[in-house]
Amino acid sequence: MPTDLIAELEKLIAEHRRARPQPQAMTIKDFCEIERMSPSTYYKLQRQRLGPEVTRIPGMTFRRITKAAHARWKKDQARRQREQEATITAEREALVETRRAAGRASAASPKHVSKRKK
Repeated sequence: MPTDLIAELEKLIAEHRRARPQPQAMTIKDFCEIERMSPSTYYKLQRQRLGPEVTRIPGMTFRRITKAAHARWKKDQARRQREQEATITAEREALVETRRAAGRASAASPKHVSKRKK
């Protein structure tokens, strides 16, 4: 397929998605499609209490995720991601410093390879 045609199709798909009216609440299936995750991943997040808040209508069996709950979930996910990145960075910096200290101690040792007689 020519790249111009592919770009045109992608543009039309994006416009169609923006033009669709968004419901006030979505099903779990809709949520999974929007977030591009499998239902099993959704239920795994729910078991870990990391999923979005689900509204259950009294007397009915179906569950819905509101726009507000979806927005809160996305915000929480972004916050968790930032916290995780900060933790990883701090651990990495601590490990690098430990290795540097070990290198300095090794170089200062009289048994270091640089201090051997030839």
